[in-house]
Amino acid sequence: MGGENRISRILVVVVLFVVSMSSVLAFSAASTSSTECAVIGVGVLGTSLCRQILESPNCKDWKVTGITKTANRHDQILQQVLGGTNEATGRFTLETADQQSKQQPQKKYKHCVFCAPPSGFEDYPAAVEEAIANVWA
Repeated sequence: MGGENRISRILVVVVLFVVSMSSVLAFSAASTSSTECAVIGVGVLGTSLCRQILESPNCKDWKVTGITKTANRHDQILQQVLGGTNEATGRFTLETADQQSKQQPQKKYKHCVFCAPPSGFEDYPAAVEEAIANVWA
């Protein structure tokens, strides 16, 4: 029962974040301040999300940090997200989870999306909880 309860809490957080993120994307044009977002798990879904945020006219001031397990695909991800354009180059960075966790102080983000699939983790709920504790402000 404890595991089911933990997953339920995580799902509630994810749903609340998606609703919150949708509102932010819809109304961010009214804000003049720069906003930062972390995307954890920059595979197919995460790459698409990064590109959409950077291309959205409502998010023209946003900076996006993609967080991956390894740097193996960073060149490919950069090409897919930026698409050969330099327009968003200064607004998108990639780092590994190790690099992110070793920053002093560790950077936290007000907006954080967990896009990594369950297949990449032995304990998926723990991975989501770790992201919430260590990346989400």
